[in-house]
Amino acid sequence: MKQTIHILLSLLSCSLLSHGEITQECLNGAIQVPLKPTDNYQIDHNNNEVIDNKHGLIWSRCLYGTKGDTCSEGLPQSIDWDKAFDEPQRLMMLGEQGWRIPNIIELGSLVDSSCHNPAINVIAFDSVSKYLNDYTPHYLWSSTSDYSNPERVYVLNLLTGAIEVKFKEIQKNITNGVNVGMFYTLLVKSK
Repeated sequence: MKQTIHILLSLLSCSLLSHGEITQECLNGAIQVPLKPTDNYQIDHNNNEVIDNKHGLIWSRCLYGTKGDTCSEGLPQSIDWDKAFDEPQRLMMLGEQGWRIPNIIELGSLVDSSCHNPAINVIAFDSVSKYLNDYTPHYLWSSTSDYSNPERVYVLNLLTGAIEVKFKEIQKNITNGVNVGMFYTLLVKSK
């Protein structure tokens, strides 16, 4: 009986999801519905920032290309590595100082290793999780180049929390012709 109920609940939750949508799961196997961002994060709704009290960082809540109180204005833009560095420069020209592309250690600090799909806090970074689906990039750029191959850079896989190495330049996928190397950007600054 218990197994039947579990199967029915699983089927119900799957039928409520739109096609291609990704739903966060945590170690207990349940869909996570956290009530607060955790003690590590404080959401500053006035500035659309997430304050990371543990690491002394301030994160943009919105992915590059989105803005507004809930980051729902516009669409996140997957961009190449060089273009990722344009946004902090643009913000500096508008008088917003200190924003930059995070290094891989800073990106790694976002990972909640008990969860996946995505592997970051979905309350603090709800804008990131709402745009992930089967058809979008699952990576965030870092500013950290691979020391053994400067043509490659470390990225954060948002779905698994894994740190991976990717080419900085756009590569054509030989199998399907899709551009590879266009990822999301989340900005950070020191507290």
